[in-house]
Amino acid sequence: MWRMVAAFFVFILVVEPFAQARPSWPHVVPVHERFHVSDASSTIGGIDLDLSAQDGSKAYTLSCHPGGYDSPDDYSGLMQCYFRSLRTRDSVSTLFTETERQQTDWENRGRFLPHHILPGCSEYPEWGSIRHFYLRGMKVTLSVKNVRIGRKGEELSPQSYDFFIDVVPDPAALRSIAAKVQVVEPHWFYYGKSCN
Repeated sequence: MWRMVAAFFVFILVVEPFAQARPSWPHVVPVHERFHVSDASSTIGGIDLDLSAQDGSKAYTLSCHPGGYDSPDDYSGLMQCYFRSLRTRDSVSTLFTETERQQTDWENRGRFLPHHILPGCSEYPEWGSIRHFYLRGMKVTLSVKNVRIGRKGEELSPQSYDFFIDVVPDPAALRSIAAKVQVVEPHWFYYGKSCN
């Protein structure tokens, strides 16, 4: 009998804290947005979205703009996205980061550099032109499609493209920031200009 009682207390001490630690994030309304960037070298444009919970209240804000966009946020690259909660105070500048010890605003996969969407880089899973973020009970997908490529001097350069934002509920996504992807970060992601 005492073994059953001891086993019960062990279960309560070990399992119960994990059950309580399971967060209860707001259930988001799905979002499917597309916007066309007609001039990839422009510093104006982009999109600001408020994501709503199922009860109609605003839960998150997602802002994607090109580098040099006039804003208190530091936008850089071809397109950079900041994803923030409207309900919690977070120590990171964007929920797209995979580390709580984020050191810069661009330390995440929410920023696209021009070479990321060119042939050779664009096909690389999770680091190229299609990226998935699993967090707070949802899956957020950022993708660049319909890229028109031209030349800037001797190098290929994106001229125009379509930017897609898709958000759907995902009950298995439990992290407060983006889950770490299982694909190795390519050497060209932060600093390179070529995927070769």
